[in-house]
Amino acid sequence: MRVLGGDKGEYGIMSGTVHEENRRYVFATMQTLARKLNDFAVSDFDFIIIDEVHRAGAPSYQKIMAHFQPRFWLGMTGSPDRPDGFDIYGLFDYNIVYEIRLQDAMKNDLLCPFHYFGIGDLAVQNTDRQYRAYTPSEFMRLEKKEYIRHIIEKAKYYGYCGERVKGLVFASSRQKAWDIAQGLNENGYKALALSGDDSQDVRDEAVRRLTSGNGEERLDYLVTVDIFNEGVDLPEVNQILLLRPTQSPIIFVQQLGRGLRKHEGKDFVVVLDFIGDYDNNYLIPVALSGDLSYRKDRLRRIVSVESRHIPGISSIHFDRIAKERIYQAIDRAKTSSMELLREAYLALKNKLGRVPDLTDYEEHGQIDAVKFLQKGTGYSYHSFLARVERNYQIRLTQDATRRIAWLSRKLGNAVRLSETIVLRSILEGEHHLKASLVRRLAAACGYKATQAHLQSVENMLTNNFERTEQDRARQWGMTFIAVSPNGEWEADPGFVQALEDANFKHMVEELCTFVERRWQALYSARYKATMLSLGASYTYDDVCRLLDWDKLMPAQNIGGYFYHAGTKTLPIFINYDKPSDAIPYEDRFLSRQELLFLSKTNRRADSDDARRMTRQNPYEDTTIYLFVRKNKNDNEAKSFYFLGEIEACGAPHDVTLRDGKGRAFEIRWKLQQAVEQGLYEYLTGE
Repeated sequence: MRVLGGDKGEYGIMSGTVHEENRRYVFATMQTLARKLNDFAVSDFDFIIIDEVHRAGAPSYQKIMAHFQPRFWLGMTGSPDRPDGFDIYGLFDYNIVYEIRLQDAMKNDLLCPFHYFGIGDLAVQNTDRQYRAYTPSEFMRLEKKEYIRHIIEKAKYYGYCGERVKGLVFASSRQKAWDIAQGLNENGYKALALSGDDSQDVRDEAVRRLTSGNGEERLDYLVTVDIFNEGVDLPEVNQILLLRPTQSPIIFVQQLGRGLRKHEGKDFVVVLDFIGDYDNNYLIPVALSGDLSYRKDRLRRIVSVESRHIPGISSIHFDRIAKERIYQAIDRAKTSSMELLREAYLALKNKLGRVPDLTDYEEHGQIDAVKFLQKGTGYSYHSFLARVERNYQIRLTQDATRRIAWLSRKLGNAVRLSETIVLRSILEGEHHLKASLVRRLAAACGYKATQAHLQSVENMLTNNFERTEQDRARQWGMTFIAVSPNGEWEADPGFVQALEDANFKHMVEELCTFVERRWQALYSARYKATMLSLGASYTYDDVCRLLDWDKLMPAQNIGGYFYHAGTKTLPIFINYDKPSDAIPYEDRFLSRQELLFLSKTNRRADSDDARRMTRQNPYEDTTIYLFVRKNKNDNEAKSFYFLGEIEACGAPHDVTLRDGKGRAFEIRWKLQQAVEQGLYEYLTGE
């Protein structure tokens, strides 16, 4: 009535034994309406609203929508993207009237603020006095009393807003729900476990006791499993306990949302997430931030900087064990799997009503589209679509297929814009490609192209940047420019011929647009006169290109650092956490702006390595850059964070390695710019 107006007598309900269908406004459950369809003509309703419309793929919903022909359909849901790929948007001809996500709702003060605390499960102390969290099998063997004590201790410590606790607990199994409810009751609380087996009447009575019960009939906690994720209004809830692994961002936000309804006297809701050793822990930062890119560097930053990703007075906090567990899950996560890519593709296709372009994913806040350009898909979006889209009819020649895969794999991550500028010039019919690159680089980002840079770009686009003759032979034919005797660049005839295929040309244009936008978003904040961006992450191959080396250098040859005589650059690569069987180096940060570093083995303080690092004659013009990653555990992203230029503090000195079997020299570095606090915490664990 508050929304629609009118008299109370104009409103009717159809549910269970109540059938008030002869009213102006009828509110019906889907189950009852599906059974009573024959009582209605197809045109009996002018306007039909379907709540929780993400369920509309079910037969009962389909039956209702097929029966009625109103003048207007309106669907409402908090989670339109179904994991089964059903096209909800298509039911409404892809007309999205309004869309708002959690972060926007918080920003616009539409929801109750929340304080989220990620709590590591109980820890045990090893013989070496190091603490770790329980594994799932150890966790299940915990005595129930200890487990309940842990839950109650944290629930008391973090508290709630209001005169008494009105808590909702999400458990992972029915047995666990019963055990938790029993344990709470034995410790002076009033708790009840509910599951899908309980009738609606039982659930309604339990909700009443939780929200408005008094005395002995009150409930302090409802412990649920398989229910209350959606479709229930509990604005009085002031504390949520999550005692289950995170299965999906959608379910996480649904459960969080049970406490986000505003209510008089509730200034905020407390959310306690007990984080175990689960592979899906990486979904927690996805859900809290709404960032569906699945870029691992972003997920780590979300955990490290916590509350900066939530608008308003809401806050996010992780304890040390919880953080480490999420970081480990991010390292293990397969965020480029075909399953995840197919799911992301279908979700966006259903929303748009067409096959998405590469640039659509960023525009609509979906998965990082560079994941479509990796090995598992065949290195190109074209190859991905050919595998997953039944109606995809585009076919390319073998040469064009290889070319779009090469361009996507080599240039798609957008760390350097130069090659894409050359491609764009070719597409636009320019002839003086080298001069065009110099001019466009200056205009796009104020970059002054050096001879080394031009040579590096030339080598890339003529297939001369590969490490060996064998590598170049495997990429035979992947040339995009030809070099004239006087050193000018021209479009390669084979590439020009391939561009005569309109489909291939469109793919190259689409890739160029994607790279240009991605570079602008991620890498345009250049560090000094370089193409590097402070805090960005790069692979060994990326660094070789960005430092304008003339060819790639194998990682084993770099071996921690490498001096390139042509550009007088010395990048240093550090794995901060080393495995137990690694060479016993002991690199470590002393502060956000100082680092203690050990050389390769069998190097002395008077070696060429030491002279280069201290810029002694003849290496005075050497520029030294620092790249650090936490460890090698991430099998998807072998990248390092760029931390800027460094310079030696004092002279190096010889040391004996901690295993006593080798020698090296030690040097103290000073970073020209302190490491950003969140990144420093992630790398060091401090």
